[in-house]
Amino acid sequence: MEIYLDHASTSWPKAAGVAEAMAAAVGLAGSARRGGGSGAREGERLAEELRRGLAAAVGQCEPRRVVLTPGATHSIGMGILGVATAARMRGRVARVVTTHAEHNAVRRAVLALAERGEIELVVVAADRWARVEADAVAAAATGGGRAADLVVMASASNVTGASQPVGQVWDSLRHTSTLLMVDASQTAGVSGGPIVGDLVAFGAHKRFRGPAGIGALVIGERAHPLELGGPTPARGGGGVDGARLVPVIVGGAGHSSEDADMPGSLPQRFEPGTMNTPATAGWLAAINAARSAGSAGSDSRAMAEHLAQGLRGLGGMVPVFRPEVGERGASGCEPIVSFTVEGYAPDEAAAVLESEFGIVVRAGLHCAPGAHEAMGTRAGGGTVRASLGETTVRAEIEALIEAVGQMV
Repeated sequence: MEIYLDHASTSWPKAAGVAEAMAAAVGLAGSARRGGGSGAREGERLAEELRRGLAAAVGQCEPRRVVLTPGATHSIGMGILGVATAARMRGRVARVVTTHAEHNAVRRAVLALAERGEIELVVVAADRWARVEADAVAAAATGGGRAADLVVMASASNVTGASQPVGQVWDSLRHTSTLLMVDASQTAGVSGGPIVGDLVAFGAHKRFRGPAGIGALVIGERAHPLELGGPTPARGGGGVDGARLVPVIVGGAGHSSEDADMPGSLPQRFEPGTMNTPATAGWLAAINAARSAGSAGSDSRAMAEHLAQGLRGLGGMVPVFRPEVGERGASGCEPIVSFTVEGYAPDEAAAVLESEFGIVVRAGLHCAPGAHEAMGTRAGGGTVRASLGETTVRAEIEALIEAVGQMV
């Protein structure tokens, strides 16, 4: 049986009941918000129950603020482009701040907009652990002659596991006119705790252990009111009727068909088209399974630290790219360990681990080339990344340490 250590890419196996719930939803006659049949009503019930579960999981927000999307990348694009478009509607170019450590879901979006002249882009440098300083991000947001419209950053590095100082940045920005968008792909989950920010993007298929092809964008009150024409956001204003985020993908919403604009209420304003009911059912099943399990899951963070120490114990032939205990950035590290093996390119090392030892890891730049520039690993093809999940056990960690030991 394979040892699977690539949970930062996607979780495996999925939570109990996910496949069954998805199969049952495929059999529903109708679609949520499309008609009044029993299948349509059940699809809508599943979506509303999922919103409540996600609202509780990421910060006890109003469930209507949880917009369901095709995935985290889609959510991120909606947020960045939606803020930039709202600024343009106010007659100016949005100023956007991000970091050098971001995933391509953020990096490519902001670079494309900057190249087209649709945003003014500021990029904050990262250290050797792909981590940024909160003060540097806050200074970039408030400098440059005018406040930034948006700061976009991950809650944790998907390469080193290092936690980013999102809470400190939020404390600096929440009383200003700058919105904070958080890519919470590596941290959002039932046991992950609250995530601060005006816009929070994540998917189902990582820590939630749900299906691929569905994600969410949580839209805070500073970014958009629950109802256009209702109370405006706490700070900033502008956009359409007080909204600082506008829809950039529009289409059928299942009601208000006579209107040229999307409905003015959340979440329908940002949910055009037919909902993915099977994926909705699968994600809901994953949340319910996690609630039932309680705290019975593995202590993946502690095991990741054990893995890092075990690899470091093999000597200088196995550099490990993760903050050490007691070092800045070590507190709250996600269960991700990146390393290289002397004498092997990262892709070669990963191939040997799978073919000779039955251990699945990931090699390369992990969609975050800027992080590898900061780490000094980009020219060498990146790193080997072992990422742990709720199903990882200690014996699998020991097997990886032993396998790398044999390789060197």
